[in-house]
Amino acid sequence: MTKLAPKKLPLFVIENESHQDVLRRVAENVSFPLSFEDKTLIETLKHMVSTMDMSSGLAAPQIGFSKRIIVFQVVEYVLKFRRDVEFLVPLTPLINPSYIPQAEGGKTLDWEACYSVESRMGKVWRYKTITYTGQTEEGELIEGMARGFLARLLQHEIDHLDGKLAIDLYDPDSPQGPMEEMRKVRLKEVEDLQNRDTF
Repeated sequence: MTKLAPKKLPLFVIENESHQDVLRRVAENVSFPLSFEDKTLIETLKHMVSTMDMSSGLAAPQIGFSKRIIVFQVVEYVLKFRRDVEFLVPLTPLINPSYIPQAEGGKTLDWEACYSVESRMGKVWRYKTITYTGQTEEGELIEGMARGFLARLLQHEIDHLDGKLAIDLYDPDSPQGPMEEMRKVRLKEVEDLQNRDTF
């Protein structure tokens, strides 16, 4: 049996004109059983999410493949920046995913950065609660409800499969700008919240 060979691939960024077609295209559904190429793609996404600094997820178009595949995780470092984490989530692939907003739960505004947007960072309104579906690597159906940060993460990654980027959704009335500058603004917000919680 040929061994799967995951590796780190270059990230596709919207600032690069040659990458824009893949990033803006509606990705193709994946058929089952998975092909060797699709299995390798999933392993590559897993490898990249688990080894990149502060990574919560990646979608296949972000590494140049127009396939409806995402990989995500919620790990401990997120707790430093997010107050809406209900539980940690291990590294999880989701194939042919989709989501339905639960509008009655309302929306929340928070920071989002994106590996496919090198130049800017900003705040995005997202639904607080969604229901989602997808398939495992074996083709089994997954259905669930996500709240808080997990809901935000799934909306962000699944939007990639429909050609939508966070930069399209940055709130015009909130801070947005160069990545390094906005990271400092965000860290200041986190520090202010932590100080407010000190009794």
